[in-house]
Amino acid sequence: MLKKMGYKKIDIAQDGLECLEKLKKNYYDILLLDLRMPKVSGIDVAKEMKTLYLSESARPYTIILTCSSLPEDRELCLSLGMNNFI
Repeated sequence: MLKKMGYKKIDIAQDGLECLEKLKKNYYDILLLDLRMPKVSGIDVAKEMKTLYLSESARPYTIILTCSSLPEDRELCLSLGMNNFI
């Protein structure tokens, strides 16, 4: 789907730790994060992104994917600078 939208480089991380390693080595336009990834959660990745990208405008557009419908999960993600919560 993303390739059809014109994105040429797509990486997949198996867990949050691998995601953080990839973020330290590469820049991404869009980041899709699972809220409850193994090893390092999407919340912890979001917190680390605030130190990796000091400027909010430099951060990838980040979408949290989750089966949680708790309003507090949504509010926490948005307060950490995530752009969308699905």
